[in-house]
Amino acid sequence: VRDIAAAAHIPLDEKRGKEKAVPRAALRAALLVASAALFHSRLDAAVASEEVTRPDKDARTGERYTGPWPFKRLGKCIGIEGEAIDPDVIGNLREAWNIILAVDYKPVFETALAVLAAPVPDRNFTEFLRSCGGAASAAAGSLTRGQTDLLGRVFHRVLDEAENTGAFYTSSSAATILAGMAIREGDVDGDLDYSVVDPACGTGTLLAAAAERIQEVSGQYKKPGGKKLIEEVLHGYDIDITATHMAAVTLGLMAPSVGFREMNIHRFPLGWAEDEDGGRTTSIGSLELMDEGRLARDAGWPQSPRAHQVDTPQREEVRPVRRDLVIMNPPYTGQQKRHHHLAAGEKDDVKAREREVFKMLPVPRSGSSGMFLFLADRLCKEGEGTIASVVPTSWFGGTEKRQDVWAHLLKNYHLETVVTSHDPGRIWFSQNTNSNESLIVLRRLDDDNRNLPTRFVNLAVNPKTAADAVPIVADIRSGKTKGIEWPRKKVEAGDWTPVRFSSRRLVDTAIRWFKNGELGLGATIGKLAETGPGRVAVCVMTHTQETSPDRLGRRALWNNNQNIPARGTAAPPKKTLRLEPDCYIHPKQGKESASDRLWALRGRLFIPELFHTTGLRLCAAVTDEPVLGGKWIPVKPRDPVPGWEEAMCVYLNSTVGMFAVLYFAKTNKLTYPNMAVELLHGLPAPDLTEDAVGFLAAAYRRWRDEPLLHLGDEKDDDVRQALDATVCEVFGWDLEEVASIRRALSKEPRIAGRRAG
Repeated sequence: VRDIAAAAHIPLDEKRGKEKAVPRAALRAALLVASAALFHSRLDAAVASEEVTRPDKDARTGERYTGPWPFKRLGKCIGIEGEAIDPDVIGNLREAWNIILAVDYKPVFETALAVLAAPVPDRNFTEFLRSCGGAASAAAGSLTRGQTDLLGRVFHRVLDEAENTGAFYTSSSAATILAGMAIREGDVDGDLDYSVVDPACGTGTLLAAAAERIQEVSGQYKKPGGKKLIEEVLHGYDIDITATHMAAVTLGLMAPSVGFREMNIHRFPLGWAEDEDGGRTTSIGSLELMDEGRLARDAGWPQSPRAHQVDTPQREEVRPVRRDLVIMNPPYTGQQKRHHHLAAGEKDDVKAREREVFKMLPVPRSGSSGMFLFLADRLCKEGEGTIASVVPTSWFGGTEKRQDVWAHLLKNYHLETVVTSHDPGRIWFSQNTNSNESLIVLRRLDDDNRNLPTRFVNLAVNPKTAADAVPIVADIRSGKTKGIEWPRKKVEAGDWTPVRFSSRRLVDTAIRWFKNGELGLGATIGKLAETGPGRVAVCVMTHTQETSPDRLGRRALWNNNQNIPARGTAAPPKKTLRLEPDCYIHPKQGKESASDRLWALRGRLFIPELFHTTGLRLCAAVTDEPVLGGKWIPVKPRDPVPGWEEAMCVYLNSTVGMFAVLYFAKTNKLTYPNMAVELLHGLPAPDLTEDAVGFLAAAYRRWRDEPLLHLGDEKDDDVRQALDATVCEVFGWDLEEVASIRRALSKEPRIAGRRAG
């Protein structure tokens, strides 16, 4: 396997150890062979129907072709067809694939031939090739339109660096929706005067979906436009050699009878690379296209000694050309995991190179999140270009730096459409992630769209297949699915309310109550109280013991399990307004003084920093004694009034308070929001009078030991209804309206745990 990996330029990640590195390399090699075999099988059919004929000119040399024809069928090569079985599978494939290279298809067969060049002519390797070829032969006959992403699905099942490189596979349904929204009727004519680029193309799923849509709107399904489509319209960049190889196969399978000499799939190195003088340079993949002072260089396809392709140099300069459409699902990996598959020094150099390239742009430093959006802007045609992308739903809100990226884009683009999945079973559009994702379409500003609203479409059902996605796209394009139209001024101001809830009523009510001030909540938690520390600070300074106190007997409210029943060794569920501390905390070695300072920040009122909405009971709790929190943030009043913590706990656990927490929390995952300390400062809250404190604190004492039910069980929750009645009486709110919002919240997919309707 090591010889195969070296021959095919497959990185063998020794950091993961031999037990993981070697099998993963073998899987990649298998994919390279299987994808070429799949293409080989499709070419067999094209030769039989005379769509592919003997070449006049040898694509490898440019000279007249005088070699054998036709090439041996895949079944004959691997010994699954015919009476006599030839044991020389390696030799058969080498011979056939070299003849195919005389026609062309270099991006498909060069890398696969490199695998065959490995010096391992043993029986196991032969059976390995026979198995790969047999599986590919079986799959080739069943592929239909819209299924050319098969290799991508397989590739991302076995890819081992996804969490470090951000190589998340775009589902075929999401690709269909994104391409369908981005490419409009009339954008492309029969001459295919149009260009598309995916700067993080992976296995080519989005490019294939764009090609399908281009063929649809241009009428090219019934015309021979495949050659121009592949050679001139579609462009893709990526860092992974296996992925780019399969992108070439994916696109080639769309028109296997077309002999194409130039396919615009480029592989850029990530990490240390060799420059023209043989020295070491650091490259950051396709993001190098952002550097106007240094042309990005394609790493080239591996050259096999068994293949004789001489017309293309190993490395070529790639200039950033502006395209009609930039379509992408770029890596959004966080700072802690990003590039972790690289060696330590190499990883540091890559991050330093990123800082150098993007130093003049407002890119968040926490990850690669904003970098590709700026690259998309650089690659998008001026005047009339379009950007279509998968983005984490957390980008709609959160940090100021993320809003800075939106502000930069909105100066030149109209955010036309945002599609978010509110399907609890499929909150993502990338199949190997569990974070919420959205699809966006940005178009260059012009006189026709500069004052138009953004349309937010919330999917109750996220389709599983491309076929299921087609009617959804049609409804979005036709306007049958109206969505929520949001004024440009609100988008520019960073108001992303329509993403938060699937219910239009909840969206409108959140604006009235918390933005327009209809409830008269005249303060925020940050104005009324000191907040923190958060869980990160506490965990860095301390560790926990369930039963053994330190010298000061310091305790904490650490866990936040609100689900029933508790699973395994999980903490018992927390169900009441009054909670007992659940552990002792001890200073970590060398952190004694810092832990003492931390202990001085303890409090009695706590708001959860992390919680699951599908088990949500409490948005606040009170302890009898001041302690610190783990997944709970302590909140201490700036002007202490007896009973204030208890009174605020009643408000925060009423429907109004819980609605506010759900609205303002950060949503990497809609079902698992994060109420970070900085977000807590802006959480709306009433500025309580002394009488209000007394009335609400009395309600706390009445209900503090009674269990609250999950928010989705609002019909049976007598305690929540009593809290709502209390706050409505104190603040003069409409009890029936609050009850109706409680019912609407209980039906929200991320709370109920089931699809809307």
